[in-house]
Amino acid sequence: MSDVPLYKANGFLHSWRSSQLIIGVAPFEGVSEMSFGEKRERKKVMGMNRAGVPLGVTSGSYDCSVLTMKVYTKTWTVLMGLLTLKGLGSMGSGSLPIIWKLSEPKSPPLVIMFNGCYLEENKGGGSESPDALTHDLTWLVQSMTQNGNVLYSRGPL
Repeated sequence: MSDVPLYKANGFLHSWRSSQLIIGVAPFEGVSEMSFGEKRERKKVMGMNRAGVPLGVTSGSYDCSVLTMKVYTKTWTVLMGLLTLKGLGSMGSGSLPIIWKLSEPKSPPLVIMFNGCYLEENKGGGSESPDALTHDLTWLVQSMTQNGNVLYSRGPL
């Protein structure tokens, strides 16, 4: 077998500068870090058969882990207003979509959509240094899609 890859992306690889973040309907630039994940846990279904071979697997349980991001204080002050308006006076009551778009010339784009995001935690602080002040935000996310693809089952029951 050849060591030549079947698919090779030419051009620039995606980086932080390739991205655009949209929270609700507004683009935000003052984000310096993000982390997220999702999983689908399946279980083997055992039955009464002499071979002891599993009968199949369950469709699984889907879980989208929290979305965390580090934002600059200036960005946080704008975001607070948007969240409070959406939550009718409470920053933690309103649900917003968060969209992260990555694109580079000659590379396929990647669009990650975080659906049903609720702000769960805000940690701020600062110290004497030349660094900009930041807030660490934690979002509860109901589900996510990547270029329209999902990890959970969309099929009929």
